[in-house]
Amino acid sequence: MNSYDLIIVGAGITGKATALRLAQLGLKILHIAPNFDPGSHCNDDLTWDSRIYALSSSSQQLLSDMKVWEAMDHSRIQVVSDMRIFGDSGQAKDELHFSAYSATVPQLAWIVEASHIEKTLDTASQFQGNIQRVTDTATDFLSTKDAVTVQTQTGQSFSAKLLLAADGAQSPIREKLQIQTLINDYGQTAIVANFECELDHKDTAYQWFLDNGEILALLPLPNKKLSMVWSAGTAHAEQLLKLAPDALCSCLLY
Repeated sequence: MNSYDLIIVGAGITGKATALRLAQLGLKILHIAPNFDPGSHCNDDLTWDSRIYALSSSSQQLLSDMKVWEAMDHSRIQVVSDMRIFGDSGQAKDELHFSAYSATVPQLAWIVEASHIEKTLDTASQFQGNIQRVTDTATDFLSTKDAVTVQTQTGQSFSAKLLLAADGAQSPIREKLQIQTLINDYGQTAIVANFECELDHKDTAYQWFLDNGEILALLPLPNKKLSMVWSAGTAHAEQLLKLAPDALCSCLLY
């Protein structure tokens, strides 16, 4: 049975970034997940991942420290220079405006596709000798004073000083440890979509708090593209999901 400093379960951005960074710091990492593929990611200008991240300066600095930021395709990364946030009163003065120029910083944030970050982390991990990846499902674990042993679906056993659960919102490891969670149902579903716009978005991110309690955000992407995140009421979300692309575009023009 092999022994490691850390076993990470889960292959999302959190698990992949943690594995890479700690391996770079000299720790011996075992990374277990049933699937490491982040899903579709196209390098053409027509298809973009609908899952995006808005990265703060500290997140960007972390990726830079890991030598990941420089390896990314920056033609698919969008700078945010302004943020305009509108309240639900309908009044013009009901607005917050954040400006990189006013704050004397180069930018407020960066918008990046989730799969683009994961693909770059995957590539960097392939060249990191301190990471061993196992495509398998962790089914059980036993923790003692000195170590934790993880059992997998295929019958393998691995031991480490520490186990990190990065296995998602419905974490089986958290459930086995009986860690209590508080779940609040807001009665909303987030609808995401990408659009190509006729006019330039001018590196601006928009957010509206609507008078019906819903929240609509339009985040800039390169080449006059926008990423929409609409936190709609459950019934309204079901209607939006049934719309053709042109009809969904029309819903935004009000």
